[in-house]
Amino acid sequence: MAKNRDWQERGLRIAGKTLTEREVALIVQELRKRVDDPDVIREMEEVLSGKRKTLSDYAQSVLIATLTALFMMRPK
Repeated sequence: MAKNRDWQERGLRIAGKTLTEREVALIVQELRKRVDDPDVIREMEEVLSGKRKTLSDYAQSVLIATLTALFMMRPK
């Protein structure tokens, strides 16, 4: 049996790649720049600050579409 039992990943797994905390922070910064809807921005800020636990379905859809576009634009 392995001596190191800390098998959990550090970071966030998206599209088969584990992102570091720094990479996730950069993605959040880019989402803030690219999302134009003030309601979605407000919801996102409330979730990030802990005032709110979940996003509305609309905000989730906007963020997923924007995140998908960001991942498609990045170099391989």
